[in-house]
This record gives sequence, C-alpha cells and structure tokens, in this order.
Amino acid sequence: MGVDLGQKRDHSVVAVVEKREIQYYLIHMKQFALGTEYTQVLEYLTLVGEKFRTVHSYHIDRTGLGEVFDEFARKHGLKNVMGIVLTMQTKQEVMTCLKQITLDKRLHLPRDRELENEMNGEISEQTKTGKTKFYHRSGTHDDRLWALALAVYAGRHDIVHYHPVGQLPRQETPEHRKNSLRVGPLFTNSNLTGYDDKC
Repeated sequence: MGVDLGQKRDHSVVAVVEKREIQYYLIHMKQFALGTEYTQVLEYLTLVGEKFRTVHSYHIDRTGLGEVFDEFARKHGLKNVMGIVLTMQTKQEVMTCLKQITLDKRLHLPRDRELENEMNGEISEQTKTGKTKFYHRSGTHDDRLWALALAVYAGRHDIVHYHPVGQLPRQETPEHRKNSLRVGPLFTNSNLTGYDDKC
C-alpha cells in the first residue's frame, strides 16, 4: 500500500496494489478532499487494512512531517509501516521503479483519467549534479501518481512463489483487458539513471 499525504494544497491519496507473480494490479485508490485531517486518513487505512487482509506493508510519504504520522499509525495497530522521506534521490528510486514496471507492461490499471493525466503530466529534469528532479505543472496534481508509485515500490522485494512446470499462467479475460489501461511513458524526459535495484 502507498500513502501520499497532503492537506491544504495537495490531496492525501491511498493506493493498494496487488502483486501476482511479477505483475502489479492497482485494486483500490482513494483520494481525500483537500484539508482532510490526518486522523481521518489513518482511520481509513485501518479500514482498508481490515478489508484487504493481505496488506504486507504501508509505505507512507512522511516528507515534512517527521515521524509523527507513521508512529501514530503503528500505535493504532498498523503493521509494517514504512515512513519514507521523498528526497531527490528517493524520488528517483521510487519513480524509476514505477517506470521500469510500466515499460515492462507489468502494471495493470483500471480506467482512471485523473491518474492517467498525472502519469503523463509528470516532468523529470536532469540537474547539473546528475540527479533527477520531478515536478508537475502549476494547476495540476501528482498525488495519485505518488501513492501508486509508493505502493509499487513497496512490492519490489516480494518473493515470487514457485509453481510446478507445466502449470498454465493465469489468463486475463477479455472483460479485464477491456477495462484495464496500460499507461505509456511516464515522464516528458525519460533519461533516468543511478538506480539499479531490481523492480
């Protein structure tokens, strides 16, 4: 699960991704209204954790919050809470992981115009120091994108389970293909380097 926290100018968003073998499926996304208190977000996380009982970890953006939110989440019984400070380096790692999985056609998304716009509208820019800066244009948001990216990033080290030789892979139904969307390149400038952790 990925959680991007916002309040006055940005939305808080929760994304739940299910990993099947090496495929990632976005199965739930919730965007909160601007100004929603973090206590409400936490209550929602508790409900989602009860609904999806196999949530392995909560990757929460705590940039600018210190450790307050993830410590509060642990006190409320959430297991495997990982607070992440999105520095320039960490953003590059998280987004490169998402981009790699997307380009490998391993990310499956329901139709969501807002999410699609955020993915296609995110801009990456190479700095003079060789790092990558991410931003969105004025008047737009990228909260859904970051929640999704954190959820995918959370699943990158999951163990792939063995299946006997000869077992046929799970087939997507025509209905699933019709209702799913594979988004193309995420960024205007896709020259991402410096991250070699396998996703």
